[in-house]
Amino acid sequence: MKNNVLVCRNVSKRIKGKYLVKDVSFEVEKGVICGLLGSNGAGKTTLIRMLTGLIRPTKGEILIENQSVVNQRELALEHVGAIVESPIFFPYMTGRDNLRNLARLHHMDSKSAVNEKVQEVLRIAGLEERADEKVRTYSLGMKQRLGIAQSLLGDPDLLILDEPANGLDPMGMRELRGLILTLKKKYGKTILISSHLLDEIQKVSDQIVMIREGELVWKGMLDHDQDLETLFIEMMEK
Repeated sequence: MKNNVLVCRNVSKRIKGKYLVKDVSFEVEKGVICGLLGSNGAGKTTLIRMLTGLIRPTKGEILIENQSVVNQRELALEHVGAIVESPIFFPYMTGRDNLRNLARLHHMDSKSAVNEKVQEVLRIAGLEERADEKVRTYSLGMKQRLGIAQSLLGDPDLLILDEPANGLDPMGMRELRGLILTLKKKYGKTILISSHLLDEIQKVSDQIVMIREGELVWKGMLDHDQDLETLFIEMMEK
């Protein structure tokens, strides 16, 4: 029996009579990295906003660890860490202090528990050496890794990352890629990544979901010898 962390069944979002997402269905098993691909305006961000409970689907079902995001929102989202668009931090506070403030939202029992968890996620994100410097001194890549550290504070089963590599230079992309693979291989995280960077998605993903004009056009496990660019173009032009 499959151990699905995320299940989408016939998920749709309609606004003013227009479908932004229509009848999208897929599953992501535990420990899998799933790449969500589509052209600009395909509906990726709308779908991610539904997965993270920011907007309600017009119809369909979204389950995270068998909890409904629509009907059991708080229970379902306890299992989720997410970056939707660019993470926002207080620039004149240190990375550590930003995370301490955010950790309090997870109802940790004591100051020592907060400090311990913050230190753990800083280590995972590779930011220990810069943790006590102000965020305004961080590169874009470091801010993205700090965002992932933030998403790990609640020890989620599922990470949802919306365009995490946007604007990164090659070194930043490499560091982010290494972190994502570490989260899967060492910590067993299930990860959904939305991106338009096909090469980066091919390097990290086990599974691919493609949408065009809000509809699912291809899904399946990724063969790393497969030409993802050719497949993507074929699906977008069908």
